[in-house]
Amino acid sequence: MKTFFIRILVVILFLSGAEVVQAQGMQGAVTGSVGFLVPKFRFGYESPLGVHGGIGLLANLYVGTWQGIYAEPFIRFYPKDNSTGFFGQFKAGFGSFKVYDYESFDGGLTHSHWTASGYGMGFGHKYYDSGNFIVETYFGFRYISQPYYKYKNGTVDNVGKYGSSLNWKVGPGFPFQVYIMVGYQFRKKAPDTDRPVYEL
Repeated sequence: MKTFFIRILVVILFLSGAEVVQAQGMQGAVTGSVGFLVPKFRFGYESPLGVHGGIGLLANLYVGTWQGIYAEPFIRFYPKDNSTGFFGQFKAGFGSFKVYDYESFDGGLTHSHWTASGYGMGFGHKYYDSGNFIVETYFGFRYISQPYYKYKNGTVDNVGKYGSSLNWKVGPGFPFQVYIMVGYQFRKKAPDTDRPVYEL
């Protein structure tokens, strides 16, 4: 089910990328935030998809216990228009994290990093003022595959998972997301109606 969801989202993003039409006014948006409970930096970019949609990417740089980067391509749907208001969001995810206790294995592991994938969905609200400043709030659910490690035991590679550990469950593996991002929204300039029109 997870693989099917990710494949569908990737296909939607690929197909819609060729049909991106700039909405009236909104040309793109860049946002960012800092996580404190789970130390990380989050950066986002959104491009318009018609009038009621948006596609983009969230990049999460983790700097705490779980060091790594996790990228989340997303697609949004706005009931009104994509310059402001409420939206629903679906996203996939993939990234790489460092094995947080790698040194304690004293060279016994076969790798120092592990890859992760996942998906998520939720809803949010984008506030926009006339000065191009935006504030986004988001509430949602996210799943990320559990961390693992591989180590040598004679001639056999053993695989262990520590996704049940508390520092994972309250870290990147926490299933619920609530955050606020601030940023700048690029706007399409309105036509100059005062410019004289010459006819032949």
